[in-house]
Amino acid sequence: MAFFIDGKYNTKLYYEIIGEGEPFLLVHGWAIDHKFLMNAMEPAFAMSGRSFKRIYVDVPGMGQSEPGLVRNGDGVVEVLIHLMEKICPGESFYIGGNSFGAAVCRAVLVKYGAHVKGAALIVPSDGAGESKVPADGCFKKDESFLASLSEKERKDFCMMNANLTKESWIRFRELAYPSVLGNDSNEFLHKTFKGSFSYDVGSDLKKQPFTEPVLILAAKYDTAVGYEAQFEWLSHFPKATYAVLDGAGHNVHIDQPELFTHTVAGWLAGLWL
Repeated sequence: MAFFIDGKYNTKLYYEIIGEGEPFLLVHGWAIDHKFLMNAMEPAFAMSGRSFKRIYVDVPGMGQSEPGLVRNGDGVVEVLIHLMEKICPGESFYIGGNSFGAAVCRAVLVKYGAHVKGAALIVPSDGAGESKVPADGCFKKDESFLASLSEKERKDFCMMNANLTKESWIRFRELAYPSVLGNDSNEFLHKTFKGSFSYDVGSDLKKQPFTEPVLILAAKYDTAVGYEAQFEWLSHFPKATYAVLDGAGHNVHIDQPELFTHTVAGWLAGLWL
């Protein structure tokens, strides 16, 4: 557990490092914190049998990181690169993220792709709000169990999950809900921060594809970012693995934990092949 002070943006960035090996920066999604992605990814890293220095960061203005002068996605990208220059100066690294964090990862590939060895894009947002999303985000629903939850719990649980069952709720409550509640009343996100970038990430990647390994992992019932538009990114990533997990929504590791872990672990294991 440590903090990184970025002088340019006057922000204090919180991060945690787990393990040793090649650096792997992990960037969480909107209005959560690093623990959300850590809970999702650590089982996959363990199953992969590979060694990485996993760097889990709280995005500026979320979790324990201060916003400082960061106001948009450009600032997030630059602060993260400054962090990596401190932790692993001169080294190339892997990068991964979920949702908004995956959008940040794609932006990093545009600006600093020469320094990145591979990228894991988990339920990635296209960053433009143009994704086609499924009409129904529910795969399974236990009405009697949902009735036992408070109104707020039910609303928060149903927002991003496709398996609305007691088993899924228990995983959500343990592995994801604390991160959600921690940013529930984040005024910076509601009033100040813009998640967009000053450049068109998709167009830039189309012009200059990223040629290292990429995992694009989407979910069939994801009403937040969908899954169809991401298939079109294959031309941006010549070494891409594209997977859509059935029975899962935006919180893909909550809805389909075993399938998620096996899919990500398999991709991680194959990075050396």
